[in-house]
Amino acid sequence: MLMSAKKKRKKKNMAKVLEEDSYQEALEHIIQRDFYPDLPKLRTQAQYLDALEKNDMQKLNQIKLSLAQSTQGTFFFFFFFFIFCFILFIYLCILLSYFFD
Repeated sequence: MLMSAKKKRKKKNMAKVLEEDSYQEALEHIIQRDFYPDLPKLRTQAQYLDALEKNDMQKLNQIKLSLAQSTQGTFFFFFFFFIFCFILFIYLCILLSYFFD
């Protein structure tokens, strides 16, 4: 019984040494998760807008499929994206009205 307690204590005291790359990746993941939880969604939005600007239909379809597969925050993403597109449409209409008047 005394030996098993020493073994358990010894296992608890042993630290796992990580390589620099794995430590850095784990730290980046923790920081992103805790301080920037919306960062993946924002990156996806930026990719979508970039593909939309370049008229890259293959990339647009790929992003749409990835968004359809993720259920967390999908409604809010499309809601705010719709509002963004609507404001952009209004802005372009006003801009074009200056050129064609």
